[in-house]
Amino acid sequence: MKRVKYVKRRFVALTLSVALLVGTMPAIISAQDSNVSNTLLQEGTYSKDKITLTSIPNTTRKIMAFITDKGDRSEINCPEVVYAIGTDERWSVPVSVEDDGTLDMEPFVYSGNDKGIIVWTNATKEFTESSTSEDIAKSMRVSLAVFDSTSNVEFKNTNVSYYDSENISTYTPKVTEIDGKFLVSWIVYYDTEDKKAYGIEGFYYNPDNNTFYSEDNSTDENGRLIPMVFARDCNYISSYAIAKVGNDVVTVWDEPTEQINIYDVMAEKVVKKNYYFGKYKSSTLKMAIDNGNDVKKLTDGSTYASVIDSDIPGIAYYNNGKIYKISNDEQNGLVNTELADVSKTGDTKYSIVSKDGIPTYITALLYEPLNTNITNITIDGEDYEKSTDGIWKDKDGRVKEFKQEDICIYYINPKTGNTDTLPQKLYDRDEIHFPTYPAFIIDSSNQLGVMYVIGQVWDNVNYSLIYSTYNQKYLFQADYSKVDEAIAKANVLNKEDYIDFNAVTAAIDAVVRDKDYTEQLAVDAMAKAIEDAIKALQLKPTPETTTTIPETTTTEQVTTNQETTTVEQVPTTSRTEATTVEQVSTTSRTEATTEETITMVNPTETETQYITTSVNNNTPKTGENSNITLWMIVFFITAGGILTITLEKRKEDKQ
Repeated sequence: MKRVKYVKRRFVALTLSVALLVGTMPAIISAQDSNVSNTLLQEGTYSKDKITLTSIPNTTRKIMAFITDKGDRSEINCPEVVYAIGTDERWSVPVSVEDDGTLDMEPFVYSGNDKGIIVWTNATKEFTESSTSEDIAKSMRVSLAVFDSTSNVEFKNTNVSYYDSENISTYTPKVTEIDGKFLVSWIVYYDTEDKKAYGIEGFYYNPDNNTFYSEDNSTDENGRLIPMVFARDCNYISSYAIAKVGNDVVTVWDEPTEQINIYDVMAEKVVKKNYYFGKYKSSTLKMAIDNGNDVKKLTDGSTYASVIDSDIPGIAYYNNGKIYKISNDEQNGLVNTELADVSKTGDTKYSIVSKDGIPTYITALLYEPLNTNITNITIDGEDYEKSTDGIWKDKDGRVKEFKQEDICIYYINPKTGNTDTLPQKLYDRDEIHFPTYPAFIIDSSNQLGVMYVIGQVWDNVNYSLIYSTYNQKYLFQADYSKVDEAIAKANVLNKEDYIDFNAVTAAIDAVVRDKDYTEQLAVDAMAKAIEDAIKALQLKPTPETTTTIPETTTTEQVTTNQETTTVEQVPTTSRTEATTVEQVSTTSRTEATTEETITMVNPTETETQYITTSVNNNTPKTGENSNITLWMIVFFITAGGILTITLEKRKEDKQ
């Protein structure tokens, strides 16, 4: 497996970050639009794990955590969690949370009460090439770090769950605020003789004194704090969410329909590094309250369903083209309320982005057919070739479908309550994909901030970590793609070829570029006006074509665009000189007229004479392709010759 060395990557990231901090390099390295900025944070970044991003309350700063590649370790142990602090202009140098020589994965960052908390899945030992997927899974525990408002790390905790058994695995940690308390939760897997099941557990955490506690602070026989239970006796759990809804602490999770175990998942994520966020599609969503004792199904598992990452109070999930929110009704208790219709994007990955706790945007991963001029690609060591009909096949002729990705954005309109699809895509480029789902915030300037890893579809090594901001003017602008296509058609035309091009020019000049998505019909009308003006264009009359044919002593063919004539010419006197052939042809889209100038010599004269004939190639066709004018010329030449011979004969007879 090819691996880009971390030392080089880290040097690039470090150099860039330091330069940003001291102001020697502008933070914005590229821009799609004056309302969009893109800041490159790292080239050759580790690509396959989660990115997490959040705003720091009551400041203009934000914090992000991601997994980077520690190249001085063995490949299986190289992933390490780092964090960075960002402002509106630059990002700090990424800093390792804990450099303990072991594998890190699945970071999650939370910020509140002037404290930042990062939790992640952390291996308790170094792995070797002989480590099995079972060894890896059972070594996974949850770690936690706290930093203050100046980004200094105050506390670090490993094995937050307190488990020391070799038959237990904990992973996918999160931090949730419930009634002003920080809840640290995780997924647990028990692999013991009497229990083989998954669940969701957690502790409350006090960052001021670095202590954990539960509702009743019960302990086991060894005096260890017993975790609180939120879901129990489950099948494999891939994602979950916990929130306070009404008077209940509610947990929602998904159980994939197909049989999956944590050992296979860890083998994919840790050994093969080939675990994608959209891999497992069909799931059953379940909801639990009362410490996991009261459980009900939200979906039946026959369709794709997923828990949605969200920073809103409450829990949201997707099913059958719609997003639902778990809410509390005074009469009916917990109910499912439709939040948005997202049928345009359908079954895919979603997240909800809020401003001051109010849902503002819904983001969705958008799959589109791969659009590229490249005909040969290699993915995961396999070669594929694109046929002339656009179908990709491997060396054995098996068909393979490739998709490129982008992010579609919905706007939850507070005035209408509707979910409006915004026309602008996140990146709007061909040949790209996101190996992990981007992280979103709305920053202090009311811009949509996005942290993402991006690369080409066929390149699973060279990825870039980028932070982009998009203001509402860009996100809300109408779709001008049809207008741009119409203008492109007009630009390839030569206005001198047409009688009057003014209508096309006027239609293009009438385009106004400041319309938003609510005025899309007006923008489409601009495109139609340009298209209509192009269709109404009339070509100017076509210039004639001139052909000059020399006199020779042999039989030659005179060829026009569509007609061929054979001319037999009579030898001339010694004073007649040979001439050359010159032909000029002009053809337009709708007309083709040929003018022929034939250089001829009168048999009885030594002066050269010119006869011009005009042939219109648009005359009705009769099946007779001969040129009648030339035949008449041949007739007169022949008759003149015969007459001359006859007169000479009579003169001789008289003599």
